Amino acid sequence: MNETRKYVATKHSKDSNHIAKPESPEKTLCGKDVTGEGTDGFKTCGNCARLADRRGLVDAPAEVESAPADPAPADVKATREAWLLKAADYFRPKLEAAGLPLPARVHVSVGFSPAGPGGENSKTLGVCISRIASADHVNHIFISPEISDPVTVLATLVHELIHAADDCQSGHRGEFARVAKALGLAGKMTATVPGPELSEELAKLAADLGEYAHGQLHIVRRSRKPKAPAEMPADSGDETADQDQDQAEEAPLSSGPREQTNRHMLVRCDTDGCECGGYQVRTSRKWLKVGLPFCPGGNRMELAD
Repeated sequence: MNETRKYVATKHSKDSNHIAKPESPEKTLCGKDVTGEGTDGFKTCGNCARLADRRGLVDAPAEVESAPADPAPADVKATREAWLLKAADYFRPKLEAAGLPLPARVHVSVGFSPAGPGGENSKTLGVCISRIASADHVNHIFISPEISDPVTVLATLVHELIHAADDCQSGHRGEFARVAKALGLAGKMTATVPGPELSEELAKLAADLGEYAHGQLHIVRRSRKPKAPAEMPADSGDETADQDQDQAEEAPLSSGPREQTNRHMLVRCDTDGCECGGYQVRTSRKWLKVGLPFCPGGNRMELAD
């Protein structure tokens, strides 16, 4: 059985926790002296987190209520997140029976991947973020806001829950493919669809969960605008209408940073006082979907604007 992580503070800790050595609790994994207990909500030292992963140290299981034997009643529809979490609890015993149990905690919500809506396409229905990218060492699952059909949402959730149970280690092969097929997913593993039996089960679960309280988004992807003609006609019509159309084409798709057009995305350490001195590097969108990297000073880097 894997040993659990003990979060502690050090003399130089300001807003971060460290992880104590199991064999020497007065020292942290990164070699600092322990001065007290850790603080809930603080991020974890990057070096400690990496060393803990190598040792196989795990978080202590959270105290959770046992999942009901039957799916959630139809009145559970206060929020879409509550709906998704109830559905996730329904699949916990099925994943455990398949030999790939879910962690005690998984964050599930509606949203785009780290690439944002400008980096998405209509075929990307969900994404799971690895635990190493999260300050609380918990997987984050995002279900696309561009889908609202309950069965499609549940099929996407099953796919992403398998990634969470595997912590994105197998990609769409190995353990992921084995468990996906065991749970009833079929088709190409990068774009699974529910088989006949699973489709029927998901339809029944959706009816038991009740309304999926989500208003579907319809995102218009930014496309390259054609060049203006060399000569404009003397009478171009309603100038006000033309200006409104130009403003609509330039309107941002989200409140996040504008889309980077370079093949590799720029990430940078923006942590004040970090010893890395603002370290920055480019990496592909493929790896950003797994998680943001850490700088040489142990702080998580951010996507540059």
